[in-house]
Amino acid sequence: MRYFRKSALVLFSTVLGVLLIFKFALASTDYIVTDDFDMRFQNDSYFAQAGNVAYGDLNEDGEMDLVVGGGSLVTVYFSVEDLSGLDVDVTDNSQYSLQFTAPIPWGFSLLVEDVNGDGYDDLILNDSLSSADVYVIFSSLIKTFTLGSQYNLTTPGNYSVRYLTTMWGGDESAQILVRDINNDNEGDLILNADGDDASAGAIYIIYSDEVAGQSGSLTLNDSSTYNIKIGGPASNSIGDGGMIQIEDVTGDNKNDIVVASDYSNGAIWVIGNNKLGGLSGLGNTLSLTNTSDYNFSFVGSATVQLGNHDAFSILLDDIDNNGVSDLIFDTEETFYVSNRCSLFIVSDTTLASYQDVANGSQFDISSDTDKYILNIEGALADWGFGTEQGIATGDFDSDGLQDLVIVADYSNNAYASAGSVYIISGDILADSFGAGNLLDLNTGNDNFTLRLDGPHADSAIGSNFNAGTPLIVFDYDGNGVEDLIFGGSYIDTPSSTDAGGMWVFFDSFLESYFNSTENVLDLANSSSYSEFYDGGTNGDFLRYSILDRFDVNQDGIMDLFAPHPYDWQLLIHYGGGLLSSVPMGMSTALTSDASIDPSAVRQGGTKTVRLSSSGLTLADIDVSFTQRSAYGWSGITGSANTTSGKSFVHNLVSAPGTGSSYTLYVPKLSGSNRVRVCPGATSLGQVTETCVGGTTYAQGQNGVTTVTISSQSYWRIPNQTNTGGMNLTVVSPTATPTPTPTQTQTPSATPTSIAATPTPIPDTSPPDFNLLKIGTVDYNPLYNLYYYTGLEPLFVGSGEVGSVVTMTVDYIVHPTTDTINTQGNWSIGDYAFVPGSHTVQFSAQDSSGNETLISFTLVIDPNWGTTMVSPTPEPTSMPGTTEISPTPQLTPTTVPTPEPTTIDRGPGTLLIRVFTDEHMPIPNAAVVISRDSQETSLQTDTNGEIMLNDIEAGIYTISAKKDEFEVRKTIQILKSNEAYVVEMIIGDYIDVGDVKVAHWVKTITQNIENIPVVGQPLEKILIVIIKAADIPTLTVGTMSVTGLGLGLPYLQFLLQTILLLIQYVPLSRIPGLLLGLFVPRKNPWGVVYDSQRKEPIDPALVTLTDSNGVERYSVTDFYGRYTFLVNEGTYRMRAEKSNYQFPAKTLENKTVDLPYDDLYFGEEFSVTSDQSIT
Repeated sequence: MRYFRKSALVLFSTVLGVLLIFKFALASTDYIVTDDFDMRFQNDSYFAQAGNVAYGDLNEDGEMDLVVGGGSLVTVYFSVEDLSGLDVDVTDNSQYSLQFTAPIPWGFSLLVEDVNGDGYDDLILNDSLSSADVYVIFSSLIKTFTLGSQYNLTTPGNYSVRYLTTMWGGDESAQILVRDINNDNEGDLILNADGDDASAGAIYIIYSDEVAGQSGSLTLNDSSTYNIKIGGPASNSIGDGGMIQIEDVTGDNKNDIVVASDYSNGAIWVIGNNKLGGLSGLGNTLSLTNTSDYNFSFVGSATVQLGNHDAFSILLDDIDNNGVSDLIFDTEETFYVSNRCSLFIVSDTTLASYQDVANGSQFDISSDTDKYILNIEGALADWGFGTEQGIATGDFDSDGLQDLVIVADYSNNAYASAGSVYIISGDILADSFGAGNLLDLNTGNDNFTLRLDGPHADSAIGSNFNAGTPLIVFDYDGNGVEDLIFGGSYIDTPSSTDAGGMWVFFDSFLESYFNSTENVLDLANSSSYSEFYDGGTNGDFLRYSILDRFDVNQDGIMDLFAPHPYDWQLLIHYGGGLLSSVPMGMSTALTSDASIDPSAVRQGGTKTVRLSSSGLTLADIDVSFTQRSAYGWSGITGSANTTSGKSFVHNLVSAPGTGSSYTLYVPKLSGSNRVRVCPGATSLGQVTETCVGGTTYAQGQNGVTTVTISSQSYWRIPNQTNTGGMNLTVVSPTATPTPTPTQTQTPSATPTSIAATPTPIPDTSPPDFNLLKIGTVDYNPLYNLYYYTGLEPLFVGSGEVGSVVTMTVDYIVHPTTDTINTQGNWSIGDYAFVPGSHTVQFSAQDSSGNETLISFTLVIDPNWGTTMVSPTPEPTSMPGTTEISPTPQLTPTTVPTPEPTTIDRGPGTLLIRVFTDEHMPIPNAAVVISRDSQETSLQTDTNGEIMLNDIEAGIYTISAKKDEFEVRKTIQILKSNEAYVVEMIIGDYIDVGDVKVAHWVKTITQNIENIPVVGQPLEKILIVIIKAADIPTLTVGTMSVTGLGLGLPYLQFLLQTILLLIQYVPLSRIPGLLLGLFVPRKNPWGVVYDSQRKEPIDPALVTLTDSNGVERYSVTDFYGRYTFLVNEGTYRMRAEKSNYQFPAKTLENKTVDLPYDDLYFGEEFSVTSDQSIT
């Protein structure tokens, strides 16, 4: 099936052309970075050890905050995206927001979750390995703290609740959890005191409503402090090493607790929610020595040791793809075959069969083989299964089946104790499941897909001093498919012995090995991975640390957190592929097909990226990977101006693998018959047709040719060099030079003169922003009506350097903008008008934030010949003015001169439009207009608009607010009697019926389970919400189309949509559905979301079927929304997406899953004539 879909994709690419080329190029962009970073936190001892990073909204401002812990400090940064690109010193109070100190400098466990049920995130931490007291600091208290201040955690008043514990191993992240145990949709506090009760260990559960009422210092083992205490067997230290997992493993949609002990021969217990959820009040106790207090247990034996005083791994994930999580755990060692280790999979079906038992059952893992569906035996050389958190899953080949990753950190496959990481495909697993089945990883059995071997003896990949495996699976390159990242502390690198290192394997790299089995790669070879990060310092990288991810720069792509605790640093590497960093000013055509030159250096330094389209090379770019957030681009025509024909190429240098010559592509103007190369220019102002030392080429001269790319004509100039390191600039002049923007053409015939009395501009100071010419005729702010014969006039002007000029035609914003260059000039000339009258507006914002608007009426009338007719002056009413004649214009002799007319425009108007960044109107937004200390408060209509009449010239401040989202603008209106339009974009606001969500809102919101820790499963279930009140009435007419732009995130969304449609929809229906992506969801029925992450899914396919079996399709937009236009009738819906299941078994019989309500599970519904649902 996988091959069929790929074949279909290639077939469909003939229709979509360059878009699919873009997809394939993105997938193949695998490159290497050595010890780079985009953001660094430093200067705290033992920085960022295991569990020392957390994130959420702590100060209730709706923005994401970051918390990092070190040996003695916990530092909070509000609105962390504002820090992007900085080198952050945690001792500098001008950089941090808050800081907490503790008495014993060893390390912290951190968690940011709503633990008191008020809907806002709180900070939870324990202070050290020794005392391990747990502190809870409510957001309400955090808001009262002074920015830039430091607070000692031992001081009452600096925390909300302090729990005094006998916890040991305080730097383990799994020892603090917030999950719903009593089934009230609130997160409860779960603390693991693994040194409690004479080292038997205990788990304490404190319900959310109980936490909300607590304050001050409390003794944890006081029965009035907790709701439930789960005690461990004697001296078994339950939960040691982070071995507590909470998930539904019995299929009843309620959280169960899985806990393990690595003492003696080890054991695992499953405590079903039926043992927990019904317990109310304080002081309830359970004991794992009583079979009545748990449901299911595996115990180790002399032949199959679970742990043996060394933590092993537990993972809960749906590995058998039936919608419910299974239990996966590995062993320290077994004696089945020569001391080899094992990994066991126990299905949810087995666990569910013990859900309602009065007394739990305990089984011996060595003899009760029918209780698991697979035993994966390590190879003869594998010793070391059992590395803590050394199991992960991910769908690397996009076939809808979970692939399994296993770390054997001390295996001897390639070198003694080098370690190995196995990847077993979902296909192999699916073929192997069955009661008591065995999967042997020895070569010759075809039982693994890929094995990655450590690069040298004693490298022990995956090991970092028993603090958890530095292993993580997530979409690092931002292409929608998961990638694999792992490292180790003992890696020898060019920097140092035992420096530590980390490897990245992008999905495109891994997928290439999924067509065969028993692939083996030696990580000593640079061709065996995508990226490698050098630890840099002896004994530094990843010691006592794990990897984490979080979208720091809020670009929609997860970023990688890599700790260097012994070097007192936490490094952050921004996620996203190479193409996501291509300068935004480049056209889509120039980035539609990118690949790394194969001869480029593989590690560090500079690489060459060759940009091409449909096999045609456009430019060679030297990319410096010193800092991923600040690529050094050179040798690219990135500042090319297709209107002026000028192109500026910065610092051409000899790039690896490309030699010393370059082929340049320069925009060609219509009518241009030659192109001039100007060496040594340092700005566009030095690009002239008479530049010193320049060379002019004609078509066909010295290999110069003309090519067309995406409807744009380019000069192709081969064999260009950068002699002496000078810049290289190219100008594409026309056959007849075009006057500069400040020139006015002199008529060659006697003109018709029109007298007028202009009205002076009241403001004596020149405006910061001007329109100088419409085509070849001067623009005069005294006139408001212009005629033009061509369909694409060139508008040129001047203004403050760096300001962005925006054009609006008939109240619709034109997507092309221009940035005012270093000479203070701008131009826009690519708008295709249609004949008729148009309201045209230009706007620019200066460095002070003031926006100036220029508005006029432009009549496109090809019948007037080849030149612009004189504009009609506005009448004057000001006394004391003198009559003058404006510059006369040429009147064609073949066309009668029109009679001048006076246009009565009436008073000025200002149309304010409030939109989302997807250009969807926001109704009922609060708008405040301020001028001269006077404010007017209004509210937008159903179209998101407000119309103001009788507008006078002056400076206005406008603010628009919807819920907690607000945007503000200051505009300057130069003339009173014009029609102006201002668009207010509230970029993060999204309306999905009664539910308000936003890009930056924490992944799991109020009343939702916390984000699973590394290694925990993500439930793959679709939920559909339907809002009866939002069903639109079926109408006939043309729907408005909103352009969404062709930035990289949208292209990825579009390509994912194409793959989705190919999988589920007849090919004949696909073109129409793709067009439908551009129709805004003004009346969405609801949203499709992931029931585990509580995130909208984009794209997913929603199919609506009527009573006659006729199907209609809707593809969800960026925010998971879908909509249909329907007649009265009876319908059903279903949602489809790879790796997901609909309906959601885990939410069966629920109507609300906050923040979502009105859940839909596939039942039949009727739409009546009044558009309501029954």
